[in-house]
Amino acid sequence: KIAATPEGILVQTMAPMFGGVEGMAPMLKPFLGSFGEELLKVLVEKFDVTDVMSVEKILAEVDALLTDKLEFITPAMVKELLEEVIRIHLGWLVVW
Repeated sequence: KIAATPEGILVQTMAPMFGGVEGMAPMLKPFLGSFGEELLKVLVEKFDVTDVMSVEKILAEVDALLTDKLEFITPAMVKELLEEVIRIHLGWLVVW
């Protein structure tokens, strides 16, 4: 997809050397994956969301998301979720 955009001119230029864009994909995937991991590490270390958005705004957004979720969830869904959590995390109590 990117090769068809103006930003993808480098991909278009290099693609013939690798047998087309499809031939480049297996070579680029590991590079992009490791690049993404490194970028994520740097972002976690250096990026502070409070520089971009106030704490109050973040709390309001989380509150709105939780309110929407509470309106959606039913008592039966809560029961299923709790049973699953108990089974996964507290199953050892029953065995003990």
